[in-house]
Amino acid sequence: MKNKKINQWIAGFLLCLWGGMFFCSFCEAKTVEDYLEHARQYQVSEEYEKALLEYSECIKNCAPSQGEAGIDYIYYKRGQLYLFGMDKPAKAISDANSAIKIQPLSGYYYLRGQAYFSKKSYAKAIKDFEQAIQLDSEHFKTAENYAAIAECYLELRDYGQAIRSYSQALEIEPDNVAYLNDRGVIYYDLLNYKAAKKDWSKVIALAPNSATAQLAQDNLNVLSQYIDIHADDDVLENKEEQIKSESSKDKDLPTKKKKTLPRKIREILFLLTVLFGVLALIVYRYQRRKDKKKFIQFMG
Repeated sequence: MKNKKINQWIAGFLLCLWGGMFFCSFCEAKTVEDYLEHARQYQVSEEYEKALLEYSECIKNCAPSQGEAGIDYIYYKRGQLYLFGMDKPAKAISDANSAIKIQPLSGYYYLRGQAYFSKKSYAKAIKDFEQAIQLDSEHFKTAENYAAIAECYLELRDYGQAIRSYSQALEIEPDNVAYLNDRGVIYYDLLNYKAAKKDWSKVIALAPNSATAQLAQDNLNVLSQYIDIHADDDVLENKEEQIKSESSKDKDLPTKKKKTLPRKIREILFLLTVLFGVLALIVYRYQRRKDKKKFIQFMG
């Protein structure tokens, strides 16, 4: 009887101990927000591997409760880490794909577009940026997407489309000095000096003490080497037409190429020339010896 009571006490103690451990482990379970906060802190201190582990553990272990960020957002954050912190665009694309599969949001397409841009897949990047614009109902990052599209067209050397995309971005954010400066550079490359001067002058007026304004001023200084930037618009237009005309004349001049024989024929002719030279040298030396013998015989 006594042993039975002891066994009951031991069983009760063990049950309480197990229950306490279970309760403690439940209380100490990390939430999605805990993982996100820890990952954020690691990223701030540039401990990217530890941040990556937090995101990966969250994806593996968490079932978000109501009010918490979804797993699609965790994929998105991990994708950002892969792209901007660890320079792994392929993994960023994979995480963006996972996020889009769960919930196709504008920001997820924007992230994938940036990853494609990093891999120099500019056509795919443009497609994703355009999709992000369509899904961005509140126009939260629409201007940024248009600017990203402009950068893609610049890489593809489609300057007309690049200007149109920057102009669309500036319709939403008309005072964005970075977009104005970049569009001015394209205008300058296209010899549209009037438009370039206008964009760069606006940059300086909007943010005179900024680094972008200094770039714009440097650009104007370069432009002043070709034209009088203080001249009227009509004068600038005439100068543009003159420069474009001279440039087009240079392009229209036919380049006279010397007629050359095919490479193989030239090689054969070269070998024949060398062979002829060797034979000529042999004949010359033979003739010299023959003449020398005749001279000796004559003298003897």
